[in-house]
Amino acid sequence: MKIENIGSTSIKDYKLYFGVEGDKIDKIITGIHYVNNTLISGNERAIINKRINEEREVFESDEYDNELVFKPKENVLVQTDRKIFSFKILPKDEVAEIKLFWDFKSQNYNKTGQLLIKVEPIYDDVGETVTVETEAELKAPTITISPKIIEK
Repeated sequence: MKIENIGSTSIKDYKLYFGVEGDKIDKIITGIHYVNNTLISGNERAIINKRINEEREVFESDEYDNELVFKPKENVLVQTDRKIFSFKILPKDEVAEIKLFWDFKSQNYNKTGQLLIKVEPIYDDVGETVTVETEAELKAPTITISPKIIEK
């Protein structure tokens, strides 16, 4: 997601709340991954995870499920500047579109709105060949549909 200041004054002390329809998604993910590798010492993991936590700008809301908050470290957005951040939404099966509600707040400016996200699944047809010795071993074919997230 991208926030861009197209106005003629700086935006100060801003943050962006955004949420999605809870009945249409399985999960909303901040994209923050902490280090849990047991091959790294506990002290090193703690240092790395502390740095990750200090640098993060996208947080899960304390108030609502399926809501995230973008709180930038540099809290002034000058004219023509932009800030980019990301998150992931895992939709439920059979969902064709998801509404994303946003609420932008700053020192001297507030605005709300919504975006419509079109969900267009792409299916990979993967087949498996099974060799059998006798006709008795034959089974009816099964079809399994599993989620696969592809980043674009």
